[in-house]
Amino acid sequence: SLHMTNNTSGFNYLFIGTTSEKRISSLGYDIKYIFSKLDKTEYNPYFTGLSTSFTYHSNPIITIGLLRSFLSGGTKTMDNVSMVDAMLLPFEAFFKSKLAQDAPDNNPDDDADQTASFFMSILFPNSKFKLYLEYGWNDHRWDLADFFQHFDHTGASIIGFRKYGLFDNENIISGFEYTNLVSPDYTRGGASWYSREMFGFHTYDGRRFTAHSGFDSDDMFFYFGYLSNKKSFILSFNYERHGVNHSINISENEDLFNQFYVPEYKLEFKIDARKVFDFGEIFILYEFEFYDNLGFPLQQANPRFPSESRKSNVFGIGFSKNLK
Repeated sequence: SLHMTNNTSGFNYLFIGTTSEKRISSLGYDIKYIFSKLDKTEYNPYFTGLSTSFTYHSNPIITIGLLRSFLSGGTKTMDNVSMVDAMLLPFEAFFKSKLAQDAPDNNPDDDADQTASFFMSILFPNSKFKLYLEYGWNDHRWDLADFFQHFDHTGASIIGFRKYGLFDNENIISGFEYTNLVSPDYTRGGASWYSREMFGFHTYDGRRFTAHSGFDSDDMFFYFGYLSNKKSFILSFNYERHGVNHSINISENEDLFNQFYVPEYKLEFKIDARKVFDFGEIFILYEFEFYDNLGFPLQQANPRFPSESRKSNVFGIGFSKNLK
């Protein structure tokens, strides 16, 4: 999701909630709370998250949910946030105006970084087709009027689908996902999506733990292949851009008239083949990557500056065995 991925190493955390969906008749619910001290970062902030989802089991199966996560405290902010205060952040008011009203002595422009998102998924059981989307904001809005007035400020989204049983074959699968973290042309200052240096740009152990393409980027992913309990063969393609709208602020440098920086982008093609035997699973991986415009190279209308690019091929073979 926009809040958390498996792009980095794991960390110690406190977890309270359901480990799987619970049912009351046709209504399902899933509630999770997580708290951690991110120690493998430069400033070691607290991470607090709350995930709630509700599912109506019908035809189709519809799930809606709300996610809130916070980064707070740490040695960079000098905000003196206690562990208890950090643990309670997901249960506080959604807007800063209410926080200032409840505690007028507190600075409503606090350094706690809120990420909030709504998500929905629709599953059609007969066709085995799932459509999902998520829309979120990396900003702590003042009130409801502020929220609607600058709706797209620090907005981000994920939309995708999964299809099982393609071409009437239960083992043929396909999927698509597009993550949009592109910053709008107009930003009012303050927090931007994953761009706060005081929290290490949402990194842990040197890698992003959020949607991994990062600030002012987008990422399109498509896969197709064969999947069964005994073997799988999956082809995937990924296209990723960085610095789409804000590679450079031209207004700060008048000498760059007729010059501009272009986005950095990456193309990735991957093959993942696996086979299960009595003694375990053997897998073979191949990945080709092509990067262009590395470091946002300077471009001119005439002549065009050459861009820096890079290619790589990765091969892998491995074995896995579950021990009981």
